[in-house]
Amino acid sequence: MTLQPPPRSGVNGPLWLIAFSLLTIAICLVFMVIDKQIGAPKEASRAETKIQDPPAAPRPERLRLNPGSSPRRADPFGDLALSQTGATTGSAAPDAPPNPTPGFLLTSAGPLPGGYLPALPRIIGQPNYRTVVKGRVILKGTPPPEKETPVPADYPCPPPEPPVLKTRFFVLGTNGGLANTIVYFSPRETKSPPQLSNETNELVFTDCRLEPAFSIVVPGQSWRARDTLGLNHEMEGVTSNPQDTIEIAAGSSVLLPSRVASKTPVTVKCKLHPWETAQVGFAAPRFMFTITDRKGEFSVTNVPPGEYDLDATHWSGTVAQTSSQRISVRPGRTNSVDLVIQAPATETAAQF
Repeated sequence: MTLQPPPRSGVNGPLWLIAFSLLTIAICLVFMVIDKQIGAPKEASRAETKIQDPPAAPRPERLRLNPGSSPRRADPFGDLALSQTGATTGSAAPDAPPNPTPGFLLTSAGPLPGGYLPALPRIIGQPNYRTVVKGRVILKGTPPPEKETPVPADYPCPPPEPPVLKTRFFVLGTNGGLANTIVYFSPRETKSPPQLSNETNELVFTDCRLEPAFSIVVPGQSWRARDTLGLNHEMEGVTSNPQDTIEIAAGSSVLLPSRVASKTPVTVKCKLHPWETAQVGFAAPRFMFTITDRKGEFSVTNVPPGEYDLDATHWSGTVAQTSSQRISVRPGRTNSVDLVIQAPATETAAQF
């Protein structure tokens, strides 16, 4: 009897199909894992970009102005390091600012009482010496009393308390500094006078005052008057003829006539409002000069090197008090010096 082999089963076909399907699924899973690994950093980066806050817009700088005045000048040196009273020269140290502007303004360190600065001419066309001369004028003794007048009935501004108007000859800072004092730089060797710019000197009617209380107009410098009160004014003392008056209409500005140099400052005032007064000096600059601020302080940059006499002069009417110090200015250095002025006797107040 011959044995026949059993017929082949059809099970192998489905097994291969299942195996191929599982392999395809495994390959797809591998590609999915790889894609997630590569795409995750991109998504995280996009999420971080969306979460980050936009940069804040810079805040605009605010410029504070006094009513009707020019912008106030900031003190570039902060608190002044002053020498002791009576020192013949200030201590020199290499602490000048790294890049002071060549030909910088012959300027005080801050605004005068009332917030107005006299327009001082700038030195132009000279090298950058990187020098600074700063200091203070101190009043020694008790100043004479200021003249007082009762507040008139037609006074258009809020009256002070007590209701008394006073002259402003001796304005003192809390540190004893004397405001409205001229500080002249007199070179001890022959020097060519510096070339000065023509800065218009302006007198402003404001708060029932004429500001600044004291200023200097050098030959060739223009000057004008401006009203911020909304009132008409008639200025006296502007010309050499005391009978002449200059009309200033409400809210207007008028260029004033030039004046020749005078030995003493001139008192200008409003004929309609006699409490509006100021002193104006008409003098040659004597090489260089500045005026002390409300604290009695001053600061001058880019002074040509050399030996100088600093001559401080304070006017109260036709009376002058003076003081002098000698300094040595070196390139790239700062000089700090005090000048002391003796207060006049009380009986001289009658001359104010």
